[in-house]
Amino acid sequence: MRELILDLAIRGRLVPRNLNTESQLADVTVDDSGPFELPLGWSWMKLGALQPELQNGASSRGDAGGQPITVLRLADIKDRRVSLADTRQIPIRRQDIEKYRLQDGDILITRVNGSADIVGQFNLVEGEPQAIYCDHFIRMRVSRDVLDPKYLSMFGGSEVIRSRISNLFISTAGQKTVNQGHIGSLPIAIPPLTEQARIVARVDELMRLCDALEAKGRLEAEQHARLLGTLLSSLTDSTTPEELAVNWQRVADHFDLLLDRPEAVDALEQTILQLAVRGLLVPQDPSAAVANATEDEEGAQIPRRWTRIRLGDVVAMTNGYAFKSEWFMASGTRLVRNVNVSHGHLDWQQTACVSRAVADEFAQFALAEGDVVLTLDRPIISTGLKLAVVQVHDLPCLLLQRVARLSPDAKVLSSDFMLLWLRSDSFVKAIDPGRSNGVPHISTKQVAALTIGPSSFSVESNNHSDWW
Repeated sequence: MRELILDLAIRGRLVPRNLNTESQLADVTVDDSGPFELPLGWSWMKLGALQPELQNGASSRGDAGGQPITVLRLADIKDRRVSLADTRQIPIRRQDIEKYRLQDGDILITRVNGSADIVGQFNLVEGEPQAIYCDHFIRMRVSRDVLDPKYLSMFGGSEVIRSRISNLFISTAGQKTVNQGHIGSLPIAIPPLTEQARIVARVDELMRLCDALEAKGRLEAEQHARLLGTLLSSLTDSTTPEELAVNWQRVADHFDLLLDRPEAVDALEQTILQLAVRGLLVPQDPSAAVANATEDEEGAQIPRRWTRIRLGDVVAMTNGYAFKSEWFMASGTRLVRNVNVSHGHLDWQQTACVSRAVADEFAQFALAEGDVVLTLDRPIISTGLKLAVVQVHDLPCLLLQRVARLSPDAKVLSSDFMLLWLRSDSFVKAIDPGRSNGVPHISTKQVAALTIGPSSFSVESNNHSDWW
């Protein structure tokens, strides 16, 4: 919406025009080679033709023995306006202070930055800030007899200027730079002065409306997150499948409203995984009850007939082999590396292979269809660990170091149920509690020490498709 407002403004379509107004460019040579046709009385001009005063800023190191004065840095620009909330001072020679002193209506153009969205940005100075500016900026002053500084700053934020600057800046060592020559070559659509003022006032009014809509959207997002969190918490706080069914109905009654954004779907998916590994998605068999419900490590109840057991007691874990990089080839038997383990599948966009002879020598690290592989990179809690199930089209492949194969005892734990548990927050938070130890990797020893809930429970009986 903001881009549309600016586009309409610079094309003369935002406010009614006064056809009796004369152009202030009667004695100036204009340029009709602009990127689009302008209304009658408007003119295209290169900024350089207006003979603006352009001045690069003062060195951020200052001058030894100089007079302390406030200096504006990139951090002092907020929404293309100068902010004096947290400024710094540097010493500058007295004779240079006036050279760099800022005035009302000056425009600070960001001269250098690593971001293409920031370099060349027009930042308006309003009032008398009693400050100078650092060498990350070029200061521009234009005659107010031709251009309203607010209009020029607004035009500088339009797609016409942003696209032109992106084609002009120089990139060196990750930094993008514009110079005074680049600025002078920019095309500006110049309406009569009175029309410039009316355009600026209308744009300001519409931008305030955009701000209000944006703030309302943020408030609604916060309210949505709180409501979703409350309802999902009621699901995870359930102690029986019957209680869960009642709580689920509250979510189902407002499904379209609650699940209208990706982050809400992700939160519901994690909730379902939590409920699955706690045995709440389906009713338990009362005739098989052998003990009262107990609690897991987080104090949540687990069902009767379920047993907490150390993962290492029911899952065999194999670490990959440290194949030497000099063995790597462009083709051959593929190696499963961390980079190949995606969320649920193997990604072969980046491959490293070894010869058939090497693969035969290290056959104990060969993977088979249905094997579960787990990257040992330390996870980010919001995304979980990367794990995958080996498919027939992935074969043949070998296990490289920093990736582990997990093989559960099929008589105690099914692979499918183990995958549900590995994908749940319970596992991720247990293996990576805020990265407190700062170690960049996890180990199979850590994984083996964790406990998993079910013993005599098959994932097939927990297949509750209505939840998806």
